[in-house]
Amino acid sequence: MDVAASAGMDYGAQKKLLAASDLAACLRLAAAADTRPEILYYWASDESTEVRQDAIGDSDQGFVIQGIALKSGLPSDVVAKVLASRDARAVTAVAGNADLSMRKAMQLHLRIARVCAQSILNAHNSVDYPLSEAELEKQLKRLV
Repeated sequence: MDVAASAGMDYGAQKKLLAASDLAACLRLAAAADTRPEILYYWASDESTEVRQDAIGDSDQGFVIQGIALKSGLPSDVVAKVLASRDARAVTAVAGNADLSMRKAMQLHLRIARVCAQSILNAHNSVDYPLSEAELEKQLKRLV
């Protein structure tokens, strides 16, 4: 898919194009300045975590905020505020609520939230969340 070809397309046409495209093409579409916000929202609803995780890897902050908001059920302005806060515990709670792996949560700390390297919460046993369910819930309640 040529991302330039998506310019001027209506929502339905962009949505069809997106559904038929491979991941690399989808990432190019998400990065295009003229991609409609509704398309990013549609794409963020994709059940494949690969899409959201690749967006984190590419540091596409707008898409990541929409994707996390959609999957976590939190308002996008709350997610944006958490990511801007650089609060490692809050970022971890939001990532967990969005069903991201802890490894991806760590990337979220570094690439999107820009949490200081010394403050990042590391995964336990290389994959487990370092906060208990109760602590994650406490952090989420504090945010909303």
